[in-house]
Amino acid sequence: MPILAVVAIAYWVLLHRSTIGRTLFAIGFSPEGARHAGIPVERRTGLVYILTGFVTALASVVYVARVGQAKAGAGTGYELMAITAVVLGGTSIFGGRGTIVGTVLGLFAIAVLGNGLMLSDQPVELAKIIGGVLLLVAITGNQVLAKVASGRRG
Repeated sequence: MPILAVVAIAYWVLLHRSTIGRTLFAIGFSPEGARHAGIPVERRTGLVYILTGFVTALASVVYVARVGQAKAGAGTGYELMAITAVVLGGTSIFGGRGTIVGTVLGLFAIAVLGNGLMLSDQPVELAKIIGGVLLLVAITGNQVLAKVASGRRG
């Protein structure tokens, strides 16, 4: 948990309190517009891949320390949970919008849901089904909110 807090704070500072973060939001909103604004899109995209690799390596070390062994397919199945947590936290899958705090809250919601299903002795498959349904609901809600917001502007 302390590692999650440190990484979340570092990413919050990077995204919300630095010029690099603002350029990343601009790239997510419109890569071509960011390129015309003079932002080095390829360099910033490369930086995102480097940071993602670093956090993935850190998560792998924490996972191996927790489980005690390393397997090639150990993280299989976590992709849907990660995407669901991010989208549930308010990040647009189409880019340009999202917060670290929302992502952490989405992560906590998924963890509480999984823990509650486990404590109520429900099948493991039910957690994956509910996670998929939550993802679909979050994406649909995101689209509806985007249309309502664009209707107010127009």
